[in-house]
Amino acid sequence: MTKDARRHDRLFYGGPVQVLWKDGRGQEKFARAKCLNISESGMELECPEPIEVRSYVVIRADRIKFTGNASVRHCSRYAGKYHIGFEFSSLEKTITQALTRDLVSTSR
Repeated sequence: MTKDARRHDRLFYGGPVQVLWKDGRGQEKFARAKCLNISESGMELECPEPIEVRSYVVIRADRIKFTGNASVRHCSRYAGKYHIGFEFSSLEKTITQALTRDLVSTSR
């Protein structure tokens, strides 16, 4: 059994997200993804294409009024799509703390 090393609780949120990044050749890429969950320190998305680990991205989720910078922590293929874990920069952490509080209060 593996221990869950997450620092913050995750909230499940299935809303749409846009991701912008540069690939290994420096070309700008854009994808529409689905948010699987979000926490104070990051989020996990289901994306139609892979993004290299340690890439920096801009994530935008209009429905929850969030735009932030993050880095890719893991990327794995799952059922024809990619599950990608992102860690927010320290500035976004304070924003997402308020955001996750709002999501918790509206889900009750």
